[in-house]
Amino acid sequence: ITVAVIDSGIYPHIDFKNRIVAFKDFVNGRKNAYDDCGHGTHVSGIIADATPANVELLVLRVSNNEGKSSLLTIKTALQYAVSKNADVVNLSMGFIDVNASLYDYLDSTIDKAYNRGIPICCAAGNGEGGSKGVDVLYCYPACYSKTIAVSAIDSSRQLANYSNRGSAIDFTAPGSGIVSAYYKGNFATMSGTSMAAPHITAAIAYLKMMQSNLSVDGIY
Repeated sequence: ITVAVIDSGIYPHIDFKNRIVAFKDFVNGRKNAYDDCGHGTHVSGIIADATPANVELLVLRVSNNEGKSSLLTIKTALQYAVSKNADVVNLSMGFIDVNASLYDYLDSTIDKAYNRGIPICCAAGNGEGGSKGVDVLYCYPACYSKTIAVSAIDSSRQLANYSNRGSAIDFTAPGSGIVSAYYKGNFATMSGTSMAAPHITAAIAYLKMMQSNLSVDGIY
């Protein structure tokens, strides 16, 4: 099973031993998609920790050392993941905008993945500056109907205050105080819907192991 992680790359860590099938850097074309901000490493660590060794990671770096990316870069990485027949894609990032529900730049690529049975798990997004989350309709591509939008719960199994929410949310998963791989072989605790999405991605990897031909609707 191959999980494409579209994020800030990955930093070498014991959790990833024999788990990385390939790297691809869409930011500056480096040979190894090394992580400069820690986000992608943490997200990948959650998937690796929650799945057995036959679940491999296709690491696609799309964001810089500030964690910033563009729709064009993400679209290129999504197209690559589809061309490589990834079993599931994790996208723990998105664009917050009052008009996000009108965005459609990634839709054709997401549609292609959907038609091939490749689910795309998206972080629902977080409130800015510690503020309460808003409706996921303001976060793209999580708001798109053919992605799987994931919100975050805290340790009391309640919706986390920072998590985006709303009727377009598909699933929720642990997102607060999550310990995972980080820089220089270390571990770190992070919170956010970015940490929730890979839990659902890992669950989907298990489903794909049991029924590889499941459609996205079947997985849902």
